[in-house]
Amino acid sequence: MAELLRIFYADPDLEMVGRMRPALAAADMALAGSAQTAHAGLPEIAAQRPDVVVLDDSACTGTPAEVVRRIAAASPATVVIVTGGTGTSPSTMGRAVAAGARGFLLKPYAAEELIALVREATSSRQRDQAPSAKTPAPRPPPPPSAASASAASTRTRSSTRTTTQVHSRIRQRQFGARRSTPSSAAARSPARPTRTSSRSGCPTEPTIPARTISGLAGDG
Repeated sequence: MAELLRIFYADPDLEMVGRMRPALAAADMALAGSAQTAHAGLPEIAAQRPDVVVLDDSACTGTPAEVVRRIAAASPATVVIVTGGTGTSPSTMGRAVAAGARGFLLKPYAAEELIALVREATSSRQRDQAPSAKTPAPRPPPPPSAASASAASTRTRSSTRTTTQVHSRIRQRQFGARRSTPSSAAARSPARPTRTSSRSGCPTEPTIPARTISGLAGDG
């Protein structure tokens, strides 16, 4: 069974309050209390913290807007509905709503009108108090763990070794190419021509310079 909404009446019209009691009970609402003036009802409102206060402008000392603010300070979760007679100015009702009242009714009103407004006002208050369904902000990435830091270090060392190996292979290939290429001096030296004896037509050995001959004799 749903919990009954508790209604507090601040209205000097006791006959009106009496007529509302059975209608509220039939709508799963309960009359939690009443007072003929708002000043007299404030301590009871603060103690009971009813779901709804029906505040008539004739019960206010001062303006209804001031009393609405006092009720909100005494019981922040309480919904306030302001009622007034035909002589109540629209600006008075407007200021009361701006101060925090959730609705207003002009007398005479039927019980069904009050009950419908109470349900609408309390539902609106519940929607306002519900947490908004906003998309959560993205969380910052967690700091790297020791394992991921170690893996990153290993990848860096592996990459360094790979680069070094590539450079070493390139140097080896370049060095091998230089060794396999004839020296520039040998490439520039022309082949010594073979001399032929004019008499016999037989080839003769080329003449070796004297310093070379003496060097060879010394070696022997």
